[in-house]
Amino acid sequence: MKYKPLITFGITAFQEGELLKDAIDSVINQTNKLWECILVLDGGADQKTTQIYNDFSHPCFIKYQFSNNQGPYTTRRKAIDLSTTKWYCHIDGDDMITKNCFEILINAIKNNKDADILYGDIEFIYSKKQKIISYKNINKNKLPFFLYGTVVIKKQIFYELNGFEKKLNFGSADRDFLIKCAQKNKVFIYVGNHVIYKARKLPNSNSAKWTNDISLRNYLVRYYHSKYALYYIKKKHYKYFFYKDIKPMLKHYYQKKQFLKLLYIILILGYESNMIVLIFIIQLISGKINDSE
Repeated sequence: MKYKPLITFGITAFQEGELLKDAIDSVINQTNKLWECILVLDGGADQKTTQIYNDFSHPCFIKYQFSNNQGPYTTRRKAIDLSTTKWYCHIDGDDMITKNCFEILINAIKNNKDADILYGDIEFIYSKKQKIISYKNINKNKLPFFLYGTVVIKKQIFYELNGFEKKLNFGSADRDFLIKCAQKNKVFIYVGNHVIYKARKLPNSNSAKWTNDISLRNYLVRYYHSKYALYYIKKKHYKYFFYKDIKPMLKHYYQKKQFLKLLYIILILGYESNMIVLIFIIQLISGKINDSE
């Protein structure tokens, strides 16, 4: 590598198959080449993903492979540890960044010297449709439940706040980390009305495989991790959890008439929280809480 990269892209892979090629190509095809990329393969990856990882080589990529399965956040931490730049942008192995992502991020960094975290718009790609989500004015009083790969962090912030919580290695550690950033008044900068990340919800993507697997084992695993993650975050960030996180999510599910998701959240929250949740839902039904709240 004959140049000094300005941003590190990190790709973590496990069971993405052919989709991993698109994630890799989305980095290689950036309009500006002053980047580096860390490609991390988790232990236990499927044969196709492993083959793509083994066959791939690029002078701007650093590769690392775990022998045993580590989970999503240990692999992300490894990518961050191996990075050499001040800024880190994560990409799930079945997602992509847009062709001008690097240019947009660099301009935002130059124009916002006090920035700690950058974020932009995200496009969700489904089998039959696409949907763009935009979050603006994020701060400790307004932090959406999901930011996905739109978040680009200053590397020193990750270590300053002790990175991902190890107790949440299989779920919501990124959520916990962003709450810590907001509570510590870290500066979130919106890069403007630009899609910089594409999250694919296709039948062969990891998120779809996980969601569509209706086996009892998968349901129990999801229930356990969801319940533990929510319990931990609730205990650690109680005030923030209810007023900035759970209530907006319940309101969203109610307005969209996604009642099964409402019930699921109630179940995994546990009995000690259900009274607060039930009161809130009654207020929603009775119309005492309007759209502006």
